[in-house]
Amino acid sequence: MLRRKKPAGDAAQPLLTAARDFETSLIDQMRRSERRAWRVATGAGLMSLLLAGGYGLVMPLKEQVPYLVLADPYRGTSSVARLEAGDTPLSASEAINKSNVAHFVIARESYDWELLNRRDRRVVHAMATDSALKEYVALYTPSHPDNPDTLYGKNASVRIKILSTVLTWGDATRNGTGVRTPIAASVRFERWLFDKATGQARPLDTRLATMKVSYDPHLQMNEEGRIENPLGFRVHSYRVDPEVSGTTPPHVPVPVPSPSPPVESAGAWPTVADPALTGNAALPMQTGGTHAARM
Repeated sequence: MLRRKKPAGDAAQPLLTAARDFETSLIDQMRRSERRAWRVATGAGLMSLLLAGGYGLVMPLKEQVPYLVLADPYRGTSSVARLEAGDTPLSASEAINKSNVAHFVIARESYDWELLNRRDRRVVHAMATDSALKEYVALYTPSHPDNPDTLYGKNASVRIKILSTVLTWGDATRNGTGVRTPIAASVRFERWLFDKATGQARPLDTRLATMKVSYDPHLQMNEEGRIENPLGFRVHSYRVDPEVSGTTPPHVPVPVPSPSPPVESAGAWPTVADPALTGNAALPMQTGGTHAARM
């Protein structure tokens, strides 16, 4: 018997089916590979973001901060100071308050026979009140053991170097003005003794001044007092203590060549009780029950 021949298409059908399956598998494999690639890329991107964030958090810890160790050869002490790259921001209010405090301390602690009555004494009388003014007036009485006139005389002067100033701020709602003002201040300063004959200077000691301060906008002052204290800065109490760290060099008074009392001249200044110093021309006057400060 003769067999019936199969059509050619039936013989090629398995090949076509296999080819379609192969193409389908390739397409599926490409799609799976693409999905895996996107997942890997997404994971790598997230890891990069996390790594960048971690570096951002760790960078401040890796900052190299230089410090300067200051050694005082006279006291044998040392202090650590941080070196700032730029200027420390300072508000106008803080700058003015620190300036007033520094001016008072410099005028209060400085001494120069020829310059004391020209400005230092006017500044102290314009700013000090209550016990701070009484103690300053008593300091220059002849019987006071620490009278600078007796200790230093005309041939030496004491100069002040401000080291640091710390302000203690009060509550702005309590003063009635809504302005935040300081109520106290602490000033660390050095005293230097300058010999006018030789032109040499040597350190005396380091001290810490603590004061109670305020502002009196209604303070009545004459023109000279307003020039020295335009904002009505007031120092109610003033105390000076030696610095506790280290040992302070002993204080050696400079001998005065002539023991006789000074003769008033153009270069000399009058005593505290002199009417030229306590007249009305240079001092602010207080009202409302307080005493009048006079130069």
